[in-house]
Amino acid sequence: MPLYIKQKKRGTNYLNSLLVAFIFAAGWTPCIGPIFGAIMYATVLNPAQTFILMAFFINKTRILLKYSDMLTKIGNSGCVYINVWFPQYRLYK
Repeated sequence: MPLYIKQKKRGTNYLNSLLVAFIFAAGWTPCIGPIFGAIMYATVLNPAQTFILMAFFINKTRILLKYSDMLTKIGNSGCVYINVWFPQYRLYK
């Protein structure tokens, strides 16, 4: 079994890009809509508390971004380790 799938080359244009964007937006909206709505609702009820909470989470995002490279390397090393030492779990033999 080949490790890649041959695909026909297709021309790209703005219409295809727009179609992909609409499909992505349709899938993204049910995920982010309730979360965004809850944040907006909390902001209306108590703006100061919501600001403090958002500042806290933005700070935590910085910490995550700081160590994301290291965490990615650890995860990739684990995948390689499993692929080398446990051949029964390989996708292609």
